[in-house]
Amino acid sequence: MIDRDALAMSLNDHLTGSVSTLRMIGLVRDARELATFQDVIQTVTRGVETERGVLQRLLTLIGASESIGAATIARVGAHAARAQLSIERDEELRFLLFEAIEYLMLGLYGRLALWSVLETLEGDLRSGCDFKQLGGTAARHARMLGQIRLCVGRGVSAVA
Repeated sequence: MIDRDALAMSLNDHLTGSVSTLRMIGLVRDARELATFQDVIQTVTRGVETERGVLQRLLTLIGASESIGAATIARVGAHAARAQLSIERDEELRFLLFEAIEYLMLGLYGRLALWSVLETLEGDLRSGCDFKQLGGTAARHARMLGQIRLCVGRGVSAVA
């Protein structure tokens, strides 16, 4: 039997992460270094939006609600990232872009772990959710972002 409060906290943490991820994607999407990766960015965005909906449904299913405090933390983090990404110097911007992509990958790996745990549960929580597929999608998106990270990283090391 899973602890409902612990699960609600975990789901809210991941929901907060998905909000932050979507905001971070919005901030980095137009960087010229990512111009050739717009299809990947759109794919990852759609995947995170889908996961966000699943997280909200799971919270409703266990009788919990979205944490307002967690959503606020996500917004504050996004504002801090926006301030950092407004730097004018290319070398600093490339490094921050590299860090932002790593942040996005970290969130995907976290959700991959969540989906793996939820896949082992029985009962109503699994109703209508294919956690194995969600995990596979998160892993695929992390690999895609990993390729972008390598390309941006090469630009960072070229100016270092």
